[in-house]
Amino acid sequence: MSLIGKSIGNYQIKAKLGEGGMGAVYLGEHPLIGKRVAVKVLLEELAAKEDIVARFFNEAKAVNDIGHQNIVDVVDFGKMKSDTGGPDVVYFIMEFLDGESLSARLRRTGLSVPETLHVIGQCCSGLAASHAKGIVHRDLKPENLYLCPRGGDKNFVKILDFGIAKLTGDGGTQSHKTRTGLVIGTPAYMSPEQCEGKGLIDHRSDVYSLGVVMYELLTGRVPFPGEGFGEVLVAHLTKQPDPPSQHNPDIKPEIEALVMHAIEKDRNRRFQSMDEFAAAVANPAAHLQAYSPLPGYTPAQPSAASRSNPGGTMMLPDGTPPYPPLAGGGPTTGTAPRPTTLSGAAAELDGDRPRKSKAPIVLAAAATLLIAGGGFLVLHGKTEEKPAMVPAVVQQAPKDESVKLRVTSDPPGARVFRADTGSYADGTTPLTIVVKRGAPNFDIQIKLDGYKAKTKSLSTDHSDAVLVSLEKEPAPVAALPPPTAPVVADVKPEHHHHHDHKSAAAAPATNTTAPVKKGKDEGGDDMKLLQPKF
Repeated sequence: MSLIGKSIGNYQIKAKLGEGGMGAVYLGEHPLIGKRVAVKVLLEELAAKEDIVARFFNEAKAVNDIGHQNIVDVVDFGKMKSDTGGPDVVYFIMEFLDGESLSARLRRTGLSVPETLHVIGQCCSGLAASHAKGIVHRDLKPENLYLCPRGGDKNFVKILDFGIAKLTGDGGTQSHKTRTGLVIGTPAYMSPEQCEGKGLIDHRSDVYSLGVVMYELLTGRVPFPGEGFGEVLVAHLTKQPDPPSQHNPDIKPEIEALVMHAIEKDRNRRFQSMDEFAAAVANPAAHLQAYSPLPGYTPAQPSAASRSNPGGTMMLPDGTPPYPPLAGGGPTTGTAPRPTTLSGAAAELDGDRPRKSKAPIVLAAAATLLIAGGGFLVLHGKTEEKPAMVPAVVQQAPKDESVKLRVTSDPPGARVFRADTGSYADGTTPLTIVVKRGAPNFDIQIKLDGYKAKTKSLSTDHSDAVLVSLEKEPAPVAALPPPTAPVVADVKPEHHHHHDHKSAAAAPATNTTAPVKKGKDEGGDDMKLLQPKF
């Protein structure tokens, strides 16, 4: 059932913004004052189930009760009669966000390190408030983090889509417990305990997922970018990630330590709260001194830049701190988990969709890991262990050294044309282009058969990693053959009076002084009269 043109609450539905597993999101507009909102409508087949509807409303209220500036606001919810005679239309109304998702920003320009700290700090602030209400998000990823301008801040964060969140420590009954043996989330960002599917999820799972997001912001890739979900789940459970500096050599050791601490596999070794994570983001140098990582990762000493700033606090270019002050109170956990059906609205008119490898999944964990593990053995042929992690050696590069520009495409295997040399780089993506530091900036064009070419600007000021998502070329449309003009032979002047009025009006006047040339082959003016009109 299409809702476009109908009214929900005080708002008229103008357009459909997107659709997910739980429902569709529409753009609504107040007919008098023009205020725009995002309207989430539960799918018709789910709206017929009273238990789902009850949770839908209860948990919409719970998330709205968080009342934090970095979490999308739910302003209304209710039911309305369906025009088709089916179940009632179940909806809630949220603020409309004018901006772009973090995933779209990653594809467009990426973020600087200060911007990354600013975004992560805001996420910590909002999630600390969510955890304090006993709500664990469980699906943090760039698609669910929205950047919108607020005042002088162009990177103000709104956390969206609590569609698979769970409530903990709510003091309620356990009639809606999450079933063990299920893995729920987006594989590339899931914590090891989510991958196990044992139902033992608390706020520290969000710490891990936010750490993965930070890893991607700094390097342009996730720690475990496997093709299949089984491969990714096994990696989260068994493999140590590469330090971010292996993919972006310009990452300072104190920044790298923040990421490595957040994505510790043992949740007891991670940041134990979002407040703790936020404090480390505000003072990376102090955190580096206190952090004791597992063997295999040895953080370097703070860089010269951080030593020149004794407090170690990262500041934005305008001198402001990287995230708003945190409210007091830490997150709470409990033992009565139950799933929620609340989803926020991305409010993206450009149809930004998650990448294929990051789609949320629900599967039996035991079977998945068995299959994935078997596939892992078949692919590798042996079970010898690899080193847990390559130690990070990060040094400040002298100004006259070369920089490495890592170009990755999705899908890989694309050719890269360099505008500075006028030729293709050797090899296909992923590839590394080495240039002299401070050389003129240049553009590259990424080309892959069957996909639209894309152009990206590269800076030679520092090493960088660039991810380019390619769009498929539309299928060619077969051209219709041109219409064949009718052939009329031996048209004689004396037949002019048989033409209709319109044709006669179009004919040249008989008293013109210009001679009219007409031959049998050319068809003359009579042939012009008989040409088909389109």
